[in-house]
Amino acid sequence: MKKQDNKKASNKSLLLIAVKRHKVGLLIVILLCMLSSTLAWFTYNTQVETDVFSNKVKAWKIDVSSIDDDEGKILIDLNELYPGRTSIVYDANADCDEDNHCITITNEGEMDGKISLIFDKIELFGAEEAASSYTITKKDVGSGEEYDITGYAFSLKFVILNKTVYRAGSNVGPSETKLYYELEWKYEKEQSDFDAECATSAADYCTNLASFIDHYDTIDTALGERAYEYHKTKDPDDKDLSIQLRINISEINQP
Repeated sequence: MKKQDNKKASNKSLLLIAVKRHKVGLLIVILLCMLSSTLAWFTYNTQVETDVFSNKVKAWKIDVSSIDDDEGKILIDLNELYPGRTSIVYDANADCDEDNHCITITNEGEMDGKISLIFDKIELFGAEEAASSYTITKKDVGSGEEYDITGYAFSLKFVILNKTVYRAGSNVGPSETKLYYELEWKYEKEQSDFDAECATSAADYCTNLASFIDHYDTIDTALGERAYEYHKTKDPDDKDLSIQLRINISEINQP
């Protein structure tokens, strides 16, 4: 009887060791899975809507080049902003780099993705702007998307050339797209500006061209005075305009 009890105790010890070893192994597997997930999502803000019935977890990797990365945020800085400054215009025939005010976005993963932008904050002449002082309007432009920032004497827009980036090696479409921005601060608004803005706006200043020009003359004067005061005490490293934004990526469901 004692021998049988010893055998049972021995079996229990072996079973306990096996369970403990199993738990340690399971824990290692869980930790490796968590680490892999962390590395897969890495720096950038991504929003992936996963099919709960999917039985396959696919790798997700987006490479964004030519940016100043600050914890997943993209910073667009301008050193000089004043009435009549040289316009910033994207050149489709030039390289996509900082000089061309362009960023390349490449999908290197196994899922098709849709790109969109999130604007966190705008700083103008050293002060963060209230969200009520500007408007961001999004519209489709061909296969891409355009974000117009209005409410200032200058015009500013961000453009994603192709908002869909297909998985690496896909034959359906490109796995790369470009994001660029353009800025213009004219001395005076023109008929073309009136036509472009007031075609879809019900604002009071859109009644006629004269009202439109007077409205922007007032804004232009106030912003010009603000720029003048800021430049009198501005440090060389200070920026006239700083925009902080994020690239948001959503999964496109696949069969």
